[in-house]
Amino acid sequence: MAIYSNGVEVCGSGTVRGSAANLSSIPSPSNSAILTAVATASDNVVGSYIFGNNQNQGYGARTRGQTRSGSTLQAGNAQGSVSGSALSGTWMCMGQDIDSSQNASRATLWFRRS
Repeated sequence: MAIYSNGVEVCGSGTVRGSAANLSSIPSPSNSAILTAVATASDNVVGSYIFGNNQNQGYGARTRGQTRSGSTLQAGNAQGSVSGSALSGTWMCMGQDIDSSQNASRATLWFRRS
């Protein structure tokens, strides 16, 4: 592994040892930058949320932490009405829907993790 400083190789090989103590001057993003990034994010991308409905999996509970393929989910509303096509990626259930009648039309909050 080579180490470069200002475009000049200062070490071509060997073991690198050191401390991260001097990295405290790396700036954190501002609140404005974070809010802008959230406001301009596309839908159905990693890090996005949907209020969605479990599709093509029959009846059954959706519990917090459970993951599903986007192909089994559709965006919807609190009454379970869905619109659009299935999603892509892997989604994690952030809420819970345990219905004694096992009603498949219930919706909950989902987070896209990959």
